[in-house]
Amino acid sequence: MGSLAYRILLGAIFVVGPPFAAARRLPNIYWNSSNTMFDLSTDRHVLTVEIGDQVSIVCPEPGAHYEFTQLYLVSHEEYNNCYLVTDLKPKLIGACTEDDRQSSLSIVFRKYSPLPGGLEFMPGHNYYVISTSNGTRETLENRKGGLCERANMKAKFEVQPDHHHKSTRHEERSSANPKFQHAARMTVVDHESESTIASEISMDGSRVTYTIQERTEEGGDDDASSSLSLLPIVLLLTIGYLLRQ
Repeated sequence: MGSLAYRILLGAIFVVGPPFAAARRLPNIYWNSSNTMFDLSTDRHVLTVEIGDQVSIVCPEPGAHYEFTQLYLVSHEEYNNCYLVTDLKPKLIGACTEDDRQSSLSIVFRKYSPLPGGLEFMPGHNYYVISTSNGTRETLENRKGGLCERANMKAKFEVQPDHHHKSTRHEERSSANPKFQHAARMTVVDHESESTIASEISMDGSRVTYTIQERTEEGGDDDASSSLSLLPIVLLLTIGYLLRQ
């Protein structure tokens, strides 16, 4: 019986998909003062991200004019004024100190980090990164001004709310693949309402049967992601039933 429950859970993983299947790889951020994204006349240093997205911050190329920096995750006040609060230990997320080779650091925008003390991001919140060194190794520990003030070397990440994340993913997939436009409307709901997929469970001994049928009439604009979230609940109830047999 335990083997059957395991197979059901394994099947759920393939049906629902891995948690970051829809993650985007965002364009690299080149962390040097000559990057035009830091120009005060633009807002290119303000980036809109969603949970699951990934971005790489690329350090300067090796050479005589290498800029040594440390990147800190800071508050909105520190971001606006280019300083680190003196009575708190700043949140160091990475450093560009290898002037003899190319290096970079990666950020994954996720709610929960698998590592203690790792970066965690909440939907609907903004996060700020600055560098306060002057670009030299000797000024790495500077807590005020530096390239943040002189070259506007800072970035703002606006993490979109969960509902925006779901609707955006739905729209992107539908527009990118016409075949998905029909499939994306598939939902799982209770038997009292109409659905593109009617999911039925019949328990005859240890047998679990899923019957999938397609709805032909128009309508039903509910988000597929929110509807599919019922599937794990159905599976858990099924497993609970089977384990009691």
